[in-house]
This record gives sequence, C-alpha cells and structure tokens, in this order.
Amino acid sequence: MSEVVLAAFLGAVFGALATFVITELRESRQRMREKCGLARLLLAEMERNSPDRPEPTLVVKETVDAKDIRHEVVSTYTESPPMLDSWREARTRLAQLLKPQDFIALADYYQILETLSDNATSHNVKRGEQKHSQVFISEEQRWKERTEDLQRRLRQYAKPSRAWLLGPDS
Repeated sequence: MSEVVLAAFLGAVFGALATFVITELRESRQRMREKCGLARLLLAEMERNSPDRPEPTLVVKETVDAKDIRHEVVSTYTESPPMLDSWREARTRLAQLLKPQDFIALADYYQILETLSDNATSHNVKRGEQKHSQVFISEEQRWKERTEDLQRRLRQYAKPSRAWLLGPDS
C-alpha cells in the first residue's frame, strides 16, 4: 500500500513539475514573440520619422553657437509632426520586456520626439498657421548615430537568436 502512495505522490510531483516547465516555456515564447513584434513596430515608426525620407517629419541641421561649438538642431513643423503612436501604445510593456539600458535609450530618443510634437501642435497655433518646433542636441548626441544605435538594438529584439522559441509559424 505504501508503494502505491509513494508512486502516486511521485507521479503528482512529476506532473506538477512538467506542467510548470511547459507553462514557463510557453510564457517565455509568448514574451519573446511580443518583444519581437513591438520591436518591429518601433523600427517601422522610426523609419517613418527618418529625416532621409522624401517627405520627412524631422529635419536635422547642424549649427555653430557663439562659442564655436557644433550642435545639431532637430526640427519639425505642425503640418507633419513626428509619429509617436507605436511608442505611446507600447512603452509600458516595453519597459517590462527590454533590457533597462535599451529602454532608457529608447525613452530618451522618444522624449526628443515628444517635445517636438508637443511644441509643434501646441494650442497657440491658429488654424492654417504653420509652427516650427526644434530641439538642440549636444555635440555628443548626434541624431543619426543615436537613431542607428537604437535601430541596431531593436533589430536584436526583432530577430531573436533563439528562433526555436518562436515556433514554426514565425
């Protein structure tokens, strides 16, 4: 009788352990897919906001101040402010899924775009009037390099190396 109880106990423990492992694998796979999808969404949004597009939402120019220090000026106009929808929808979840340093870099990048967008669409603009909004970026924070760095980071999430976790339909 004690052998039957022991076998039942061991079977229950093994079953619980197997259920735990399978559940963790499934949740890990789901997190990986979500992270991959959100990264792809942001990459597409960054591409739409690129100053290199035929009709850019951002314009990047270089200026020299009175102290002969070079700065980049990132600007936009009310007619085409930067697109931020993907970021606004996904940032809470991204904060949980991305590495902290990657999320901070992304948040800093989008903070500049938020400032441009908020300034360009401020309530002081009259109908039909065009408002120019700009942000000065220090010499160390080149817009193109910052954007390329973020795109590289996001591509690592968009194309995970552990493809087996994504399943056959990825």
